[in-house]
Amino acid sequence: MATRREGDQRARVAVLALGTFALGTEIFAVSAILPLIAAGLDVSVPTAGLVVAASSLLYALAAPLLGALTRGYERRRVLLGGLTVFVAGSTAAAFAPTLVVLIVLRCVAVLGAATYTPTAYVTAVALSPPQRRGRALSWVLGGIVSASLVGVPLATVLARTVGFRSVFVLVAGLAALAIVAVVLVVPRVAPLPVHSQAGRFQAARDRRVLLVVFVSLLASTATNLVYTYVAPITEHAFGAIGAGLTLVVFVYGVFSTVGTFASGSLVDRFGAGPVLLIGFVMLGVSVVVLPVAGSWAVGLVCVACWAAFGSMVIPAQQTRLLDAAGPAGGGFAMGLNSSGLYLGAAVAAATGAALLSLSGTPAIGLAAGTMSALGLAIVTVPMMSRRARRSGTADALPGRASPLVDADREAPPAGG
Repeated sequence: MATRREGDQRARVAVLALGTFALGTEIFAVSAILPLIAAGLDVSVPTAGLVVAASSLLYALAAPLLGALTRGYERRRVLLGGLTVFVAGSTAAAFAPTLVVLIVLRCVAVLGAATYTPTAYVTAVALSPPQRRGRALSWVLGGIVSASLVGVPLATVLARTVGFRSVFVLVAGLAALAIVAVVLVVPRVAPLPVHSQAGRFQAARDRRVLLVVFVSLLASTATNLVYTYVAPITEHAFGAIGAGLTLVVFVYGVFSTVGTFASGSLVDRFGAGPVLLIGFVMLGVSVVVLPVAGSWAVGLVCVACWAAFGSMVIPAQQTRLLDAAGPAGGGFAMGLNSSGLYLGAAVAAATGAALLSLSGTPAIGLAAGTMSALGLAIVTVPMMSRRARRSGTADALPGRASPLVDADREAPPAGG
């Protein structure tokens, strides 16, 4: 009986991950096929980039707002509503006659994605036992990460063969499949109580929640500083161009997927604190060394560590965020965290451009390492303080697990 319940729980989380895979494929693929969109609509590539800029800004603003506004609705209904809006927007986008129409319709699809994704995280946790919470979060996030490894190459080949409009049909089809799967597999999940309109946004006034989101922003900035400019960084470091750059991106995709899925099990076993500690340390070291790697061997090891350990940070952060926000504020907090991740990517793009023109690629690695170190400090200082306060008790109780490991399990995080 227990095995059957566990199988049902895994199937439900896998269905939620199918939805994020569809949404993630659309998010990443549009950036990859911008030249084809520009050619198809007879505009320049920079102008076509407004499709990405507008929708990214909308997602960052809408995710926390929609998480709060849908708090009082049954969770499965919210999931289905978000996917339905995404399917409608993506299907219509496939027939957009002009760039302006495409931007508007993709923004409609993004509203569906901004509704679905935070709700999927909260629902996955609600449908999972406490000891599998980290794995549930990592699976839902893994759907997005896997999209960059599997969905984007498929969409790119399809766009080059049939045309860019076929990509929107593809992601709409995947999301429609997710709708059917949600209806068949995911049970009804009771809505969260709403005591007042102000209560919907209570997490925005919680210092612990805001500090966790800030650490997520730092992690996103560190990772995207290198990812956005991976082409000039790896070319300068060890001559990765053409097929070599393709290999670098492939290695990154594989190890980021591995790191995301591994993070959930590690968080469930050891707590979020140790995972963040190791993740930030290895992320910081790898991004600093990568721009000066000097050889393919060192460079690919750095790429693998950067991808794997950087990807471990976000599921651990999501666990700490839910601890800080509590069940009632989870949807809004997860949306706020998504905004932090998007803002971090925007900060990384702007900062990296300035550093690349002024100081060169090694400066980008140092900036990313600095972001990692700052995130590590914010996470570690409260954790070490709790450990010091408990050291006397731990010494008096032989056989007790490490206070560092137990810190996240025993009390809500003070930060990070």
